[in-house]
Amino acid sequence: MLENLRSLSCSAKNYLKVSNTGDDTKRVTYLVSIKTGDMKFAGTDANVYFRITGVGGGETSRIKLDNTFRDDFERGATDKFKVKLEDIGTPTLIQLEVDHTGLFADWFASMVTVQKSGESKIYEFPVFSWIEGLHVACHGEACLPQDEHNPVIIRFRKTQLAKRRHIYKWRNKENANASGMPGFIAASSHADLPRDIQFTDGLYKDFEESNGVAFMHILQDKVHGLAGDSKEKWESLEEMSRVLGNSRIPKAKNFKVEWPKDEEFGRQMMNGCSPNLLRQCKDLPTNLKVTEDMIKECLDPGRTLQKEIAAGKLFIADCSIAQGIKQKKECVPICLLYQNQKGDLKPIAVQLQQDGVQSLIVTPADGEYDWILAKMYFRCAESNIQQIVVRMLHTHFVLEPFAIAMMRCLSSRHPIFKLLYPHLQYVCAATTIARSSLLSKKGIFDKLLTYETGGCNQLLKKAYTTFNIKDIDVVAKFKTNGTELLSNYHYRDDATALFQCIAKYVSSMIGLYYTSDMSVCNDMELQQFIHETHTEGFAWQDGNSHGCPKSFTRPHELVDLFTLIIFTSTCQHSAVNSGQFEIFMHPLTAPFSLSKSPPTSKGSASLQTVISSLPEKRKCLAQIDLVHAFSKKYEDQAYLGSFPGTNLRLFVEPMVQQVMNDFQKSLKEISGKINERNKKLTSGYDSLLPQNVPTGVTV
Repeated sequence: MLENLRSLSCSAKNYLKVSNTGDDTKRVTYLVSIKTGDMKFAGTDANVYFRITGVGGGETSRIKLDNTFRDDFERGATDKFKVKLEDIGTPTLIQLEVDHTGLFADWFASMVTVQKSGESKIYEFPVFSWIEGLHVACHGEACLPQDEHNPVIIRFRKTQLAKRRHIYKWRNKENANASGMPGFIAASSHADLPRDIQFTDGLYKDFEESNGVAFMHILQDKVHGLAGDSKEKWESLEEMSRVLGNSRIPKAKNFKVEWPKDEEFGRQMMNGCSPNLLRQCKDLPTNLKVTEDMIKECLDPGRTLQKEIAAGKLFIADCSIAQGIKQKKECVPICLLYQNQKGDLKPIAVQLQQDGVQSLIVTPADGEYDWILAKMYFRCAESNIQQIVVRMLHTHFVLEPFAIAMMRCLSSRHPIFKLLYPHLQYVCAATTIARSSLLSKKGIFDKLLTYETGGCNQLLKKAYTTFNIKDIDVVAKFKTNGTELLSNYHYRDDATALFQCIAKYVSSMIGLYYTSDMSVCNDMELQQFIHETHTEGFAWQDGNSHGCPKSFTRPHELVDLFTLIIFTSTCQHSAVNSGQFEIFMHPLTAPFSLSKSPPTSKGSASLQTVISSLPEKRKCLAQIDLVHAFSKKYEDQAYLGSFPGTNLRLFVEPMVQQVMNDFQKSLKEISGKINERNKKLTSGYDSLLPQNVPTGVTV
């Protein structure tokens, strides 16, 4: 049936075909090749029209592209056409137009190439856009605006940016969500976003169907009848194991039920989803009332607390950022960890509140279940900070101003647009969904996390008040936090290697186009980009720029900032996002909330106390559902290990291709080292394996 409908649509195209007119002696033959996108629903059955503009501004006739008895413009297909049109000299612009006829009218065009008969040169026109009506694309060579001399291209750049500024708008500053946050895009829902920065159907639809918006959890339907009434409490560990072990529930690839083990706790703190929370304990904080007697049994023989502090063997993970945020069951813990002679990092004390005088302090020397319960309350607090601060703020919201300014200020001809677009394309989609579904009043986070209604946004804004762009420089943070020599810290090793690889790549790209300080200063599109990011994105409310520069003066400033942006949107986002299912799928490991207030005494906890402290079954299943949606791989996702491939090839110059080839070679070497290391580990770390790292922020 579908094929018959498509055939009818194809016949209609033939019937409506626009014929060539004019004197054939003044015409030449062009070979036109058009690549349709690979994502879901990229193909079209609409009529597609085509026109070329030459270097001098002359235009060819408008012609309909159609191969007789062929279904053109199907998903992933490359269609070739021989057309006889006026000789307009060097092809400079192309126009694509769809008339929205047919049953499948939407169309995503990736790349167009044009070759004149008798010439060997092929002109490439990167499009990578949804075509809605008329779309104009320019020849693909990148160029700084001050180096453009052709009036046709200068006019194209100005027209394109004027159109984009009309489409991509900053939020109204009076918006209730604007205060205390970085600037964001004017869109109340994902559907309100410009089409080119919306998630593709293969990303958004799959996410929407697996994420359980407004507690309509598909996963809960799957387990209906397995766990009984989902509003009830868990009765036993056996019941939980039976439900979570059911074949209808997704399994984490490397998940092992080792939640009670201190070694596993330490591994997850280093190589889990909050890998930057650790800092070296150079002196016990005054509010952490841990004594030698409390933890002496946890230290290596002959060692003392002060000796191990001096040796750099003690570390702190502090949840104090949540102090003052209203919680359903208030707990703002501090955890003291110790790396022993074997290289194992283990927790040795958990203080359940910031006030050490009145707070309970629990150590492994206390009862087994007192210790398990204390670790569980700490992981609950840490997992909430991970969702709101580590993930949403540091890898989503602080990138949004750059993404908006990029679309408003940098032409598609600009090398910085081509450099950043693959990594920032979906940032606004992710943040808009977060605001409308996750962080909205009584939204998913209000229902799942430990904070009272509105607490998530309160924490977000509190964390942003002290945020600085330098905070996303994770390599610098390893030194600041004193974790450079921490053993088995695979996240640090992989992140450092990838950061250096990206820095080298960005430096090479910048060096191709910016040969002096003057070339940076004279680039008005670039200066407008950073000025708008600074003014509208960060300093808009109180003048606090949060470390964002207002202008650029030297090429190395571009290298530094764009390395941070690309690393954060790819590697850091993967590190704090992709491993969520493995870490959070077991409620005993890191629950998003707990049903009881933290203990105030020791000696009476049992396994049943631990089980009864967990949230009801419905919330546990919802937590699994959500983190599965966050960390799963989606059909249309592209990965750093294959970047840029053919899916988003914006640069066409051979000199750039060499830089990208070198980048790919370096990534391949990093992959090899990670794979070799993981073969020797009981629990491998592959969140930063380049072939697992998305090319940009997704969900």
